[in-house]
Amino acid sequence: MKHETTIVSKLSAAIGAALLLAPFLAGAPPQGLRSPKPGMTKPRTQNELNKLASARDKYQFYIVDVEGSQYVQMFGINNSRLAAGFYSDADGHSHSFLWWNGHQMPLDYPGNSDVAMGDVNNRGLVFGNVGSSDVQHAAVLKLATGTWTLLPDVTGKSINLGEKMNDHGIGVGSACNDSWSDCLGWTWDGKAYSFTTIPGTSNPWEGPYGINDRGEEVGTFEDDKGTHAYLLTHSKLTIIDVPGSSGTQGADINNAGEILLFGYPPPDYFVQSGIWRNGVFTPLPTVPNAATSTVAWGLNDRGDYCGQWWDDYGSHGFVALRKSP
Repeated sequence: MKHETTIVSKLSAAIGAALLLAPFLAGAPPQGLRSPKPGMTKPRTQNELNKLASARDKYQFYIVDVEGSQYVQMFGINNSRLAAGFYSDADGHSHSFLWWNGHQMPLDYPGNSDVAMGDVNNRGLVFGNVGSSDVQHAAVLKLATGTWTLLPDVTGKSINLGEKMNDHGIGVGSACNDSWSDCLGWTWDGKAYSFTTIPGTSNPWEGPYGINDRGEEVGTFEDDKGTHAYLLTHSKLTIIDVPGSSGTQGADINNAGEILLFGYPPPDYFVQSGIWRNGVFTPLPTVPNAATSTVAWGLNDRGDYCGQWWDDYGSHGFVALRKSP
């Protein structure tokens, strides 16, 4: 790793018994990053809302907004129910924060206009990327010490995006050129990158979005037939398509092997997040009273999930915590 910076600031509030959080600093993604494809916000019918009502009772939903922002997104959540997200300001720059039990704590990396730290693992490592609109560096923040570490840049790629990191410190992401295209998915093992190639993919290839402690990776790619989710298990590639869907995107995977993804199934073809396990897609409930799409991006081992939803005012974040039986 090429650079480390330790930032000293006031001790933040303790978040749960497992994590003592000292300094908080860092960010969010450039405009358009980590978003579903265009045209995926068709309103749900009342019938669809009624079908999800009983499933929704199993979760406690929290809406996450930032004053003055029309784009808020939660991206990762750990087993202590500490979640990470980001938002865009009035100038289109991105900023990150941590969420726990209804409280938000900002993360900033000085000297960087756009910071996208969207994932937090069970060892208190926040993972993402920092930089500007045309240059991004994958980065790790250790919460206990406030220490930042920037991963090496990928040769020939000015945009390097950190997505998720497991508890062994193995991370996944993608590197793109300065036009946010020609992307290459990667896995970081703590010392070096390895790159994933899927035959027949087209640009932009979005690459991996999630990894669990067994090293199973989940992501998204495009080919001449459309958009697909995939599972990569020790070099074995499995393509995942929600039956009848006009496209499928992979978002995360937990240690139980449950895959978080979203697709656009019939009859209405609005975006639907759900869990894929053993070839079966089980829809997740939407945010209460959300008339348009709910997209889940992060899933922990407890079955909690987080993401974003839309209304006429923009994108809002949410955290859904599973209730005890």
